[in-house]
Amino acid sequence: MFAVFFTVGLAKADWPFYRADSLATGTVSTTLPDQLRPLWEFPLEKGWFEATPIIAENRVFLGSSEDRFLAIDLQTGRELWRFGNKCGFMAPAVYVPKTETQSASVCVGSPEGFLYFLDGATGEKRWTFQAEAIIDNSPNLWNGKLLFGSQDGNLYCVDSATGELVWKYHTNDQIRCFPTIVENRAFVAGCDGNLHIVDLEKGECLKQVPLDAPTGSTPAVLGNSVYFGTEGNEFLAVDWKEGKVRWRFPLRQAVRSPAAVSEKQVVFGALDRTVYVLNPENGEQIWSFKTKGRIEGGPILVGSKVYVGATDANLYVLNLDDGKLLQTLELSDQVIGSPAASQGKLVVGTSDGKLVCFGE
Repeated sequence: MFAVFFTVGLAKADWPFYRADSLATGTVSTTLPDQLRPLWEFPLEKGWFEATPIIAENRVFLGSSEDRFLAIDLQTGRELWRFGNKCGFMAPAVYVPKTETQSASVCVGSPEGFLYFLDGATGEKRWTFQAEAIIDNSPNLWNGKLLFGSQDGNLYCVDSATGELVWKYHTNDQIRCFPTIVENRAFVAGCDGNLHIVDLEKGECLKQVPLDAPTGSTPAVLGNSVYFGTEGNEFLAVDWKEGKVRWRFPLRQAVRSPAAVSEKQVVFGALDRTVYVLNPENGEQIWSFKTKGRIEGGPILVGSKVYVGATDANLYVLNLDDGKLLQTLELSDQVIGSPAASQGKLVVGTSDGKLVCFGE
């Protein structure tokens, strides 16, 4: 029911969540041209972009270190509105479509621990909720509620209409991932070294799956499994129905990049400067691609292609089936977040404060 409630009126080609959808698949139903070219660039006066943009109804929403959260026209790159605070916005936002009782909104967390709920058309603040520490990832949506984690170790469930706390679930360390949702369950990969499977009706733990290492990487859902990497130099598949690890893929360095998933591939990047593609059933490697920089943001899948940025100031376009390099887009500085794609356009922010839109 949550998917119907919150996506009415949104095109399938929109990117309203941090990882495209509430399952964090990193996959979107749009098409991009065979060869991307720059269409527009939005520069900050100072500061940088670290968060992943979200895109809905022809608008890009993105916070920056420059004490502001921005709404930008997808077609022209023109600023539509801004909302300011003292510490900037390093976390991705989520777009909340209009309902019978509420107009469309944008919700984003901040380093001061505030969750801001803003009018999508004007940027006017409707309400705030304060956690006990930094909020550095995006909320998810479930049955009229917002679900998000904080570095205070709590998973919060807040009413989207009022900002009132419904419940909170406490872990023993920071929560830095986007909480993915299936049915009435949320999945939180924690810095305490556990995957927490949480009952959304009661705010209670159904199962904790030991991971043998901490992680802040967002679990991507495909069928009965969730996929994510850890600081223990591993990438894992966990059966969320059985509550146990299905397989582990060893690596040379940690994985902080969220994965993107399709029926036949799981795609992620690692700090060893490599994009990996694995078989989701058994964890066997299908192909890998070496970049010149660390991969901290997540790859995204559009059609038969992988789009991924790196700290070498490049955005790579790869063939999903065999890893062949199709295009390299040179940017002005590092890519720390993930790109987002919608309506035939791809948008990405850089660490020198430029938001770039590519298309045809």
